[in-house]
Amino acid sequence: MALKPCSADCLKELYAKGQVFSFLARYSAEIKDHQLQDNYAIINDWLNPKLATSQPQQENAQNQEQSYKVAILVPKKVIGSYSDLSTNAILAYLALKNHDFTFKVFDSQQEDPDNLKQTYQSIVQEGFPFVIALLTQEGVQNLVAKTPLTLPTIIPTVNKHQLEKRMDLPSMLIFGGINFPSQVDMLLELSQHKPLVVYDDDSFRGAMLSKSLKDLGANILYEDTITFKKASTFGRELVHQRKYFKDAVVFFNTSIVKTGLLLSQIGMLSSRDRPLMYLSSQINFNLSMFMLTQPKDRKHLYITSAISKTSPYLSQTATLLNADLEYDWVSYASVDSLEHMLLRLNPSLERYFKEPMENQQIIYTNTIYTPKYLGFSPLIPPTH
Repeated sequence: MALKPCSADCLKELYAKGQVFSFLARYSAEIKDHQLQDNYAIINDWLNPKLATSQPQQENAQNQEQSYKVAILVPKKVIGSYSDLSTNAILAYLALKNHDFTFKVFDSQQEDPDNLKQTYQSIVQEGFPFVIALLTQEGVQNLVAKTPLTLPTIIPTVNKHQLEKRMDLPSMLIFGGINFPSQVDMLLELSQHKPLVVYDDDSFRGAMLSKSLKDLGANILYEDTITFKKASTFGRELVHQRKYFKDAVVFFNTSIVKTGLLLSQIGMLSSRDRPLMYLSSQINFNLSMFMLTQPKDRKHLYITSAISKTSPYLSQTATLLNADLEYDWVSYASVDSLEHMLLRLNPSLERYFKEPMENQQIIYTNTIYTPKYLGFSPLIPPTH
């Protein structure tokens, strides 16, 4: 018995629930929604792969004699879940390339110099042509301190500016991290440099973003470091802090959960007591924002992101492997870094990412977004 086709909304619901077989079975050729058309084509190709497509076939013909060899160095006890997310995203990219590959994860556990040196040397000994290293800023410093870098080594999690004034950078060291200070600078321009109320995360990232604000000469009226305990009881803090909000701008350097908690409690104030706008960098470009807050809480919220649109096939393949290339900047930067390394080996490689490399650093384009419905919409600059 044939299943009755369902509406566009019905198909979107099936897709969101991961019911891909029902989605395929009830899809109709009459569907006009472009996103649904893309989703159908991607799932259909995934489940029923074509014998060949022109570009992968060309790549294979040119490089049949060698497979891609990819090594990723991860201190799992330090970076936690980012390890699995980035690994899955890289696997999605390699699988989509229709090219033989060897992919191996080397776990250093920690970021101390000795563990990093031992792990790096294992990668060299096994004949990998380059290294993708998911390290913190401190981890990069520890790696360079004791390990001669003999392979091109790219760091998707750190931007060059974080280290170039602190140390001499080896020629083999390449950076793929986004530029958080440039995002902060964009947001300060948007705020027209009005007085800021700043909430920082109790983490390295929070401290780094706070320093960026100060280095850029931000007019900070009030600043506080937010723990999870303080975020969950922030309503008590508002009694004393609401006086700072009038004609001011709130800048969130906090994680998405803390930002959601703070926004939802500030949103309970009367409109005349709320700040002029809310600003945040990449760390809050996350769909969880829509589960943690109400529409009124998100009014006048602006967030910067360096993530650009990539191949819909790659994005959906990553989704099937539980990775997110649309909102998770570490996964996005990891795969972008991989592509730049593969380009060194195969200049004719079909590219999925458009970011260039300049002076050993991937250059990202930052865009300011504002929440709209259940997604983020690019902010259109006012015309003069």
